[in-house]
Amino acid sequence: MCDTFKVSILSQGERLKNLRKSLGLKQSELSGNNITRNMISMIENNKAPLTVKASKLIYNNLMQSCEQRGVKYQTSPEEIYLTEEGQVRRLAEEYVDYLKKNELDKFKNFQGFKNFDEIIDSINKYKVNDCKMKIYYYVARYYQKNLNYNKAFRYFSIVNELVFTEDADNEFISGLIVAILDVSKNTQRYEEGLLISDRLMDRVDSKQMIAIMHNRIIILKALGRIKDALEEIDKFEYICSNTINERPMVEISIAIVKANCLRELNEYKKAIDIYIELMENIIWNEENIHFKALVLTNIIETYLETGGNYIKYLEKLDNLVESVPSLDNRRFMCELYKHVYIAYDNLNEDRFDKLKDKYLKKVLKSSMKYKINEFLSFALDKLLDDAKISKDEEKIESVKEDIFNALKNGLLKLDSFLIFNLIEYYNSLNKSDKISEIICFIRRLNDEGGFKDA
Repeated sequence: MCDTFKVSILSQGERLKNLRKSLGLKQSELSGNNITRNMISMIENNKAPLTVKASKLIYNNLMQSCEQRGVKYQTSPEEIYLTEEGQVRRLAEEYVDYLKKNELDKFKNFQGFKNFDEIIDSINKYKVNDCKMKIYYYVARYYQKNLNYNKAFRYFSIVNELVFTEDADNEFISGLIVAILDVSKNTQRYEEGLLISDRLMDRVDSKQMIAIMHNRIIILKALGRIKDALEEIDKFEYICSNTINERPMVEISIAIVKANCLRELNEYKKAIDIYIELMENIIWNEENIHFKALVLTNIIETYLETGGNYIKYLEKLDNLVESVPSLDNRRFMCELYKHVYIAYDNLNEDRFDKLKDKYLKKVLKSSMKYKINEFLSFALDKLLDDAKISKDEEKIESVKEDIFNALKNGLLKLDSFLIFNLIEYYNSLNKSDKISEIICFIRRLNDEGGFKDA
């Protein structure tokens, strides 16, 4: 953290003494006009309190002395009077501003947590918990923006407890609910997210209602509470009917979730009708094109479940992925690539092998980028199996390096089944040097304290 956030909370007297000395003034130059030099001394040595009235007198004398000495200095009676609590509040506000401005900085370059514990200790000492609430919120936002959803959830949970004692306004609470529901989705803490939002729904700001209900619907669907999700969609369509047109992206998303819910209830025709209607009626552009990828994937999955022919939709989706490289920058595409791989694999035709391999590698790359362990393990497992079947040593070596990279970055556990699988393969070929290489790598990681926090 930059020196601006060095934690140094002083008494009013200490601040006055430091100010006077920094300007080269004597105590007598702050006295006069109803305040004596002796009183200045007592204030500076914390033997007498600095009152609002005294701070005004000192300000007038200080500015007069500066003018006489030709010293240019700007301050105010309020600045001279600033209490310890006021200093903590100012520090907290500056820290929050810093977090806001730098929330997209990558963790390895981020200096914002160097004095974090000291700042929190000062806040606790002077009992300014409203400041703590805001700091924890923006720390959580930092982790959320940097895709560390587990840490984000931890800090948002602390904020959730503080809002009940710190009289947070509805706008702040609404933003908190949106954030908690988002990280709940990304950490599979679905029930916790719903419970928190249930407790606070009566405090929701109307501006955030669409985002909150949207996230609740997605979570209910993820929990398999399909009928509850459809009921929430009905509420959503009623409550947000007048404002939903202002949020076309959410409208598309809700339609997709509704179709997915119908599919879960085996109402495939109704689901397909919604997907096709979206494909035909939406004007696709750079802003919403990722939804087109989702719709195509859902059509493919529906026909995969019902035994229908989905090849033309696979071709459309592949063309879309090739023509819009920016799709790779969306986290959900990792799961989408997995579904596309499964769809190609299900066709069981040699002509699709290159496409199948292409999407498996996309799963690997995306899961590494977004630190999604589930899909990373899936991709590495499939790649290792394919390499073993082909007996292609170059492919095996490539997968081994990917596994090492994942271990180094904390995306796989040291006792991952993938490691045993790789060792077993080398053992079958009597390649003791490769086995030793793996064991040495793991020992080195363990000696270094395991792996990075992901």
